[in-house]
Amino acid sequence: MATPQPAQAQSAPAAAPATERPTLDVTGLDSVGEPTLHFFTKDQFAALRRLGDLLLPPNGSFPGAVAAEAPDFLDFYISQSTSEHKQRYQMGLDRLNQEARNRRLTGFGEIDPQQAAPLLVSLLEPWTYNPPKDEFARFLREAKDDFFRATVNSKQYADVQSGRRRGAGQNPYWHLLD
Repeated sequence: MATPQPAQAQSAPAAAPATERPTLDVTGLDSVGEPTLHFFTKDQFAALRRLGDLLLPPNGSFPGAVAAEAPDFLDFYISQSTSEHKQRYQMGLDRLNQEARNRRLTGFGEIDPQQAAPLLVSLLEPWTYNPPKDEFARFLREAKDDFFRATVNSKQYADVQSGRRRGAGQNPYWHLLD
């Protein structure tokens, strides 16, 4: 029977001096690749992104809908919504793209604010509790509301608001617990 040999203490390798440590450049995911679409086609998503930019542009230090990644969230959110909600968004985005093509553009994603104003005129109607009867006007109203909620509840918006006084119940973004 062999007697067990005492384990030799293995010393951890010494840390390399700071001058020898490699540094890696970190690049954001969106800058190196296209986000995965959950529901919309590329044309519909481009229209959704432009619509968000027109409805909620950046305001001072507060991010707009695009900077808050609201279009990406809405792509996922709509993919999990009712079929009626999905159809309304598809119809509305397709109509925006068609109107842009009528103006000899490739899609709504390339339209400027002056060209978009006549398409969004139904948003100037006074708000009522009853939704509009016109499906396109109803889509625009829902999209505006969805963009607002997705933007003010985003992490980007919460980061700008940190340290400021605000009313209770506003911006309920929750940070992950470690």
